[in-house]
Amino acid sequence: RPSRFLPKPLPLARNGDELLQFSAPQRRWRVRSWQGPERISGSWWDEAFDRDYYQVETEQGRRLWLYTTAGSAASTVWLQGYFD
Repeated sequence: RPSRFLPKPLPLARNGDELLQFSAPQRRWRVRSWQGPERISGSWWDEAFDRDYYQVETEQGRRLWLYTTAGSAASTVWLQGYFD
């Protein structure tokens, strides 16, 4: 698991091999590789979830932990944390 978790997942737009964060601070990453998915499902506060998690390595050398909601459009991913 990542060493740093975000307090709230951030939505990112996926455009080819780029990930774009529009909320401040705005960021752009070029993806080198995707590893996964790892399916995690369960319930939290009486709400079920079903997510596919990925470890993403960027060209800048960052390792991100992202997820998509199973069955959702692949153009939106959520940044959940960072690997150090």
